[in-house]
Amino acid sequence: MFETALEVDARHPRNLRQFGNLLADMGEEEEAEAKLVAALEASPQDDLCMGDLAEFYSSIEDDRAGALFDKAIAASGGKKAVHYSNYAS
Repeated sequence: MFETALEVDARHPRNLRQFGNLLADMGEEEEAEAKLVAALEASPQDDLCMGDLAEFYSSIEDDRAGALFDKAIAASGGKKAVHYSNYAS
């Protein structure tokens, strides 16, 4: 399904982000990171793209997670508690 959606619009941030999350859940870390990075590149100010990539980095114990969580919180104007809860984990 995501592959078909990305054939229509290969840079659609939400589809890239959700596909990346699915790949991460399936243990496909390399592909997941590529999709999550592409989502953020397609929408660089999107706090959800930042937050999901930060969550992915956190799950693989990558040091980039903390700074990216901070950026996601700032981009949301501090209004999205989901970023705070992810940052705490």
